[in-house]
Amino acid sequence: MLILCFFFVLSLIFFNFAFDVMDIYRMRSQIVFLLRDSKQFIGLTPLPVQAERGTLIPLQHVPVNHQRGNGFRTSGQEEPLGKYQRSQRTFILCIMASLVRRSYSKFSELLLMIECGVKYEVTIGIPVFNVEKYIRDMMDSALKQTFPNIEYLICDDCGTDTSMDIVREYQNNHSRGKDIRIVRQPQNLGVGEARNRIVSEAKGDYLYFLDADDIISPNAIELLYMHAKKYDAEVVYGSYQRIEETDEHVSRTNICYPTIQFLKEYEFASRVYSEYGFLQGTTWNILICLKLFRKHQLRYKRINYLEDYTLTIDLPTYVNRAVMLSDITYFYYCRAGSLSNYHQRSCIKKDEIIATIKAIEEVKKGNYRLRDKPYFSKWMFKVMMTCFYIVCSILRNEKIITPIFPKREIRDVLCPVLTLSEVLGLREWRMKNLALYIWGVLPPSVSVAIIKIVGKWKGLVS
Repeated sequence: MLILCFFFVLSLIFFNFAFDVMDIYRMRSQIVFLLRDSKQFIGLTPLPVQAERGTLIPLQHVPVNHQRGNGFRTSGQEEPLGKYQRSQRTFILCIMASLVRRSYSKFSELLLMIECGVKYEVTIGIPVFNVEKYIRDMMDSALKQTFPNIEYLICDDCGTDTSMDIVREYQNNHSRGKDIRIVRQPQNLGVGEARNRIVSEAKGDYLYFLDADDIISPNAIELLYMHAKKYDAEVVYGSYQRIEETDEHVSRTNICYPTIQFLKEYEFASRVYSEYGFLQGTTWNILICLKLFRKHQLRYKRINYLEDYTLTIDLPTYVNRAVMLSDITYFYYCRAGSLSNYHQRSCIKKDEIIATIKAIEEVKKGNYRLRDKPYFSKWMFKVMMTCFYIVCSILRNEKIITPIFPKREIRDVLCPVLTLSEVLGLREWRMKNLALYIWGVLPPSVSVAIIKIVGKWKGLVS
């Protein structure tokens, strides 16, 4: 039986040693149990003078004094072995239990690695659809990251050009090609559904979205990840550069946040909703803890315009710890004809705008979840201001929207969520919310006329 126990312990030690030599070394350091009277304790036993340095003294030969108060006893006298044999058995059982528990933990980790593959710290999620002109620049910038542990998750949204052929070329030939993983949608479902697929498939602890026609700085992931770990942040925002490209010229504008940390409950949300344009309305260039997405089941709407804004407007309500950086880590290309540039398109389908309005209506319905929060009145104002900006966009582009929007439908975009008594009962920003409430209940012609005047004054309507 003793031999079996010996070989069992030896096999456990060998298994642990294969995983982590240093941990086993520390665990097998020279530790002995000493007994004094009826008290048992663990400690490091000094070796006798005649013993060689580094030798482990058997427990039954540890000198112990029979009499109280005499200090260390002289050699030649030994304690009866009964107590020490019992302590030896306890010691062996403790070591075996510790080894079994540690072996089980390590073996579970091994099975998880086999099942899930390589574990990544960060996943860069990239939806791809008909971007063959720009995808090489994007892939080069992503693969040049100084941060080593990155999964590149490409979602093929069933485009008709050679974009995915270019991705496979990188997958086969680049030194980081083994970290590139491709998932394919069953059909073209849009960027929102592509991002949802990435959220479901990602293996990293953090997720970073990158559009297939943009680029990032070489240290983008390293910088964002470093601050996420330093402050235990759920989200880290980098600053970005907006690059407007037309046939005539290229303009560059830096959008820089202050470097700031939000580490208290409600602090981040209260600051974000205090100023309408304080935070970007997109999810690219944000390092987000993947558990946040999955815990709260956050998903993108299946729309072409503001598909990420409908998520990001609510994202701060789920975040307790956030960091914003002034470093520019992302280069956002705004090109003629893209869906995000209504003012540069020759024709806009009314259905696109209606889908966006419906998505904002879904955001409005979430107000009941937030009514007890200290920032609720600010959140409500920001949501309604988003509706105001959509109305201004409709009025600015009414000549190219087909079919046209009747004035009643334009006014109804500002349809209030709260009753008049609820607006008057708000603790903060009462008058701001009241103004938007009134615009949403006035007769359509009057409401649209007022919005046009305000929109022109703010430079939103031509």
